[in-house]
Amino acid sequence: MQHNIDKEIRETEQELKHVGSCTTKGLTQEQIAQLDERFFLAIEKLTWLKDRRDIRVKEWTTTSILNSQESVNIKRSRATSLCRKRMKNI
Repeated sequence: MQHNIDKEIRETEQELKHVGSCTTKGLTQEQIAQLDERFFLAIEKLTWLKDRRDIRVKEWTTTSILNSQESVNIKRSRATSLCRKRMKNI
């Protein structure tokens, strides 16, 4: 999943560079407005993608299944208890 976000970030950066370098000479006001809209939408998308990537990485590194409170409170299943009893009787 991380690779897909990085790929989208690269594509959005390329689009942003392209739209940012386009000249407005000879364009109508409507075309200039559309170009500006594409530019600002690309900036917004790039910011969102980078924030999303950073959040996922942060959550992944700080969350541990083994140390979570839920795993500490898990009760042994009946089958596990029976297996342990059998092993003790051997």
